[in-house]
Parts: sequence; C-alpha cells; structure tokens
Amino acid sequence: MTEESVALVHNLVAPYRTPVFDAIGEEASLDVYYCQRSSPERDWDTTYDPKNHTATFLPNIELFGALFNYTLPYHLLKKDYDTIVLNMGRDMIINNLMSLPIIFLTDANLVIWSELIDTDWSSNLSNRSKMVSKFHFDSMINIYEKTLFQVADKVVGLSELAKEYTRARGINSEKVSITPQVMPRECLGPENPKVKKLDPKPSSEKPTILFVGRFIEEKGIGTLIEAVRSFEENEVELFIAGDGPLNETLRDQAALVPQIKFVGYVRGDQKWEYYDRSDLFILPSRHEPWGLVVNEALSRNLPVVTTTAAGSKMLIPEENVVPPDDPDRLAEVIQRIINSELVTTDDNSNGDNPMDIHQMSREFIGTADEI
Repeated sequence: MTEESVALVHNLVAPYRTPVFDAIGEEASLDVYYCQRSSPERDWDTTYDPKNHTATFLPNIELFGALFNYTLPYHLLKKDYDTIVLNMGRDMIINNLMSLPIIFLTDANLVIWSELIDTDWSSNLSNRSKMVSKFHFDSMINIYEKTLFQVADKVVGLSELAKEYTRARGINSEKVSITPQVMPRECLGPENPKVKKLDPKPSSEKPTILFVGRFIEEKGIGTLIEAVRSFEENEVELFIAGDGPLNETLRDQAALVPQIKFVGYVRGDQKWEYYDRSDLFILPSRHEPWGLVVNEALSRNLPVVTTTAAGSKMLIPEENVVPPDDPDRLAEVIQRIINSELVTTDDNSNGDNPMDIHQMSREFIGTADEI
C-alpha cells in the first residue's frame, strides 16, 4: 500500500504542535509549510528539529493583516499530494484562496483545521481583525469561510465551540471532527523545577490564585481583578503572570487591591514553579479557541476555573465554568472552591486531555478512505 502524502499549511511555529506533526509523519509522508516562523504576539522558542516530517519556511508579505506566501502554489503543485490541510485562521485568507484552485486541479482531499469560534466578544465588529474592521468585509469573510467549509472533505476543530461555529454556517456536523488540543509531555515542564527564588513569592498562609497569559482584551483579566477585589486581603492572593498591551491599564485597575501581584512575563522553570506554588488557576477569557494554559494547570494538579467562551472548558467540571464578564459569578466559584479546601485534580501528564498525540494526528490522515 502506498504511503499517503500530506501537505499541511500552518501559520507559524508552535512548540506544542511539532510533536503532533511528527506523529502524523509516523503514518504518512508529511510536508509542513510554515507561513512565518514567529509572531510578535507569541514569545515562543521557534527552534525547529522535525523528526518524522519536513518543514519549509515560506517567504511572506503581510497584506491588511493577512499573510501572502507567494511561493505556496509552487510547493503544493510540485508534489502529487493525497491530502492538503489548510489552517482556517483569518490571517490565512489569501493563502487559502490561492490553494483552492490547486486542490481542485490535483484532486487532493481537503482538510480544514479550524480554530474559529463564535462568542459575544467576537460578534462585536470593533473586535474583529484589522482587515474586517477597516474595510467592512464582514459579509465577504462569512462567504469565504462558509465556502471553504463546504468544499472541504473534512473539518477538524479543537472543541465543541468550533463545531458549533461550522453548524451555524450550515455545515453538516458529520464531516466535523473534534480534536482537543494535546500538550505533549515534553512541553509540560519538569516535575521539580529548579528555581532559586521567586519574587514575589506566593504565601503559604492563604489560597493563591494564578493567571498566566497575554494582557489583551480577549483574556478578560479585568473580570478576574474585580472578582478578587471582593475578597479581603487575608482571604486570597492573585498572581498575574504575563505581559501585553493592557499592562498599564490592568495595573491601574488593581492598584488599590493589595492581594493582587503582577509578576511579569514568566517562562521555563519559573513558570512551572508558580503553577506548583498556586492553589487555583483561572482563565477568565471572553474569546478563547482553546487555552493551552488550562492543559498546563491541569498537568500540575491544579483545580481550574474558566468560562463558557473557552474551548478548553470541555476539560473542566461544569460547576467550574462561568459566563465571561461576570465578576460576581466568578467570585462565587472562587469562594466555593476555597471552602472545599482546594481539592486538586488527578495527576495527568497531558493536562487531563481525553486524546493523546497519535489520536489527534490521525484526524489529518486517511481522509481518502473516509469519503
């Protein structure tokens, strides 16, 4: 039997995805085409060492917030691929439209990997991408997305929220598969991180709440600050780790709340030490296609609270999932968990994820046998 050949077009290098691509490469001949190596919004290690697949970094031009990789058609045509996987992010609009004629010409199977979800936050036109908000291409974007979903042989989404997104656009649910984001063991940090000193250091006398993430509107950090404001200083403390454009705004909001401490951007052993010294992790997002920090927190046996706008809510007990932008409800859940003496999760090195790397990888191959 001839080995299936797969081309996967991805927006940028993500360390947690590389092992998944290697797993695909164990069962198929995989070529990954990266549209950019890194992004200013992602402070990741982009060192790349593929074991079971090839990786090509394509030259790119950015046009109105979308990537244009002008050599992509050449690469997709130079080899007779059985399956072509396209990433459905809105920064990939131009590349995806360029790829469609090639897919029809070569009769390759098309798999769409989508992280798109509908939330109250995203439905506000002012929160859309630069291209949509500047040129009012909202209706055109919807037509583009619906068309791509319709012509695809298979759609792979990260969560039920992604499936609901396609269903709202009239797509048959039978061709949509859900693959929760897997965090490979090697991305989850050491069991005993070696950190000489944490400054500031979590208290051992009161419950410590942790947030890790970028300081952007989507993360809903202001809601978490308001929820913690309702507690007395001796009841809880909140450590906010990260950085981003809302840094000054959030610090001003929390200025008169002494139980809130900003620790800056953390990485490596320092990040894992903060997880290990905390009692509760909260991701209060308004719009979160997945939320990898949830996998990280669960892998360190932390109870987690997140919102109905996060794809990773599927990993969390229903009673720990709250509406976004509701500080009163969030405070109630924090109080309940504190009162329950912070029962931790069962140990799970993959962040309590119901799938492993190989299960996730198989969603992208064998498409020809399914249709």
